[in-house]
Amino acid sequence: MNKLRYVRPMHVFFAAAAVLGMVGLVSVWSGADSAIVHRVFFLGLLPACVYAGFLLTAMPIWTGDERYLGAAMVALATWGMAVLAAAFWPRGASAFMAAFWLVLLGFCSWLVVRNRKSGHAGILFVLFVLFALQTAYVYSADTRFLHAQMHLHAAAACLIAFRVSLVLGGEALKDSHLKDPVFIPNPVYRNLTANCLLLYAAAELYLPPRTAGFVAMGCGLMLLAKLRELHYVELLRKHYIRIYYIVQLLGAWAYLWLGMAQLLGRDSHPALHLLAVGYLTGAAWLIIVTVGLRHNGVVRMDFPKLTRAAFSCLIVAAVGGSLWSNIVLAPLLLVAGALYLIDFIPIFKANWLQKQSTDG
Repeated sequence: MNKLRYVRPMHVFFAAAAVLGMVGLVSVWSGADSAIVHRVFFLGLLPACVYAGFLLTAMPIWTGDERYLGAAMVALATWGMAVLAAAFWPRGASAFMAAFWLVLLGFCSWLVVRNRKSGHAGILFVLFVLFALQTAYVYSADTRFLHAQMHLHAAAACLIAFRVSLVLGGEALKDSHLKDPVFIPNPVYRNLTANCLLLYAAAELYLPPRTAGFVAMGCGLMLLAKLRELHYVELLRKHYIRIYYIVQLLGAWAYLWLGMAQLLGRDSHPALHLLAVGYLTGAAWLIIVTVGLRHNGVVRMDFPKLTRAAFSCLIVAAVGGSLWSNIVLAPLLLVAGALYLIDFIPIFKANWLQKQSTDG
């Protein structure tokens, strides 16, 4: 038990996200309820890994209160029960996921109130709505509540990616020839985009598709507008800024496509595929890679080569699967998950051993 204090939540949850992503790909062949199981994996279990690994690691640092082991153990237990139940009792898995969101919300709220850090209210709001939507799905079995979570995850990705962009932008400018450069992304664009995405999640539940389509178009245009802050040579010459740019661009493309499909009464599934794989999974991967490097003793923000290849697989799977055929999806995402694990398991292990030796 004493050695567990050297294991950060990100070590467990980020590695689990990669493994779960690969396992979840076979859920489409799991039987009569394969579509529901697939949604539970990719709209519930997988994003939860990213939230838990990120927030249980970052919130104690942001609030200056480095206590997370108990909350991490409870969150891991509820998430583990959801994973075990997913294959044979999808609705029960969703009930465990509702408990998971409540645990994460309670822990983050406790840190914020205890340390009077009101700047994280947006994250608390997103966690509360995720808990509410998950609970609503458990009681109603209405899959619209699962779909609404997708757009809520997009809003959360917008909020968290803002902090990630601060790290990546600042790192990119360290090698710049400019005098005292500072990267400050526009918080107004962030807030407008997040609110627009939240509005679309509500519109999907309560408004006709053609009305919701206008909101989706607005979300796409706001994501496009956010790209303006990256249009500088000093930033785009770095591979991690280019990856961040492409992920944001895929999100904009997905929402514009989704809006047009709803306005014209066309099939929206290809756009939702691009949104789920290109933007949501891409943003999640950016978060776990950036946090995994920054908080594991890696001084220079330089994505490992295999991780860059994993992003390439992810982007091809997102675009290829939405434009042509899903046949490209499974093998490319399996490769992407494996490449991430090959790069980051040694990084996590080295950080764990270093902390043991330092304290020992």
